[in-house]
Amino acid sequence: MGRRRGKTGVAVEAGTESVQRIPAWFGEAVLYGKYWLESGLVGYLEEEVRVVRGRMGRYEVMDFVLLLNAYAISGERTIADFYRALESVKEVLMSQWGREGCPSASSLSRFLGCVGGSAVEAMRVLFESDLHRNSVRVKQELGLFDRVSDHSVVFDIDGTVCAVRQRLINTDVRNDPPAVRRSEGGCAPGYRGRKRGEVIRNRTTVCNAQTGEWLGSYGSAGNGEAKLELERCCGVIVRYLGLAEKG
Repeated sequence: MGRRRGKTGVAVEAGTESVQRIPAWFGEAVLYGKYWLESGLVGYLEEEVRVVRGRMGRYEVMDFVLLLNAYAISGERTIADFYRALESVKEVLMSQWGREGCPSASSLSRFLGCVGGSAVEAMRVLFESDLHRNSVRVKQELGLFDRVSDHSVVFDIDGTVCAVRQRLINTDVRNDPPAVRRSEGGCAPGYRGRKRGEVIRNRTTVCNAQTGEWLGSYGSAGNGEAKLELERCCGVIVRYLGLAEKG
């Protein structure tokens, strides 16, 4: 421990003890989890979303969903980076949500491997229902108005493609179990993945450009099905506008 006083009278101290840093996204993650609890979303999640899973220990679906929400808020590039940043605050973060423990990265990985299409669709219905209950009403003079006072609401439908680099699997090892890629179900060859060992994943999102409300996100392996995803986005927009007119 050293101490030095400068001419300005400010004391500067330095030590060898490690001080755990609170991530910048911690406060927002806590508030988002509180919203889930107070709005009743956790209750709807427990009743409407079912995931048949294997070795998950004492954790429930809500533990993994709240953790994935924090991962999305954090902006970390990978789950490994997220868990490194989470290490110093994981007990505090989960306790703010009323949970006793934090799932490990391996438990989260096994859970994601068990999530099927029916559970994903149930989550989409859950999010859309919450949006309908708490959305910003379009009637509140939001949108664009032309010179003859016609009202237009702008929606942004955006498609993105992400390439994934895959390493070569060693098939000469006889005693080990068959290797399985984690990205096997979510990625496939496509015209964007032109480098050796690359596969791609397609994602289409839709949001209200005026309010910033996210209405949907649809992912698919490879080049995806653009027409089907556009049709689904249009269906969400129609339901959203129908709710706005009723409100």
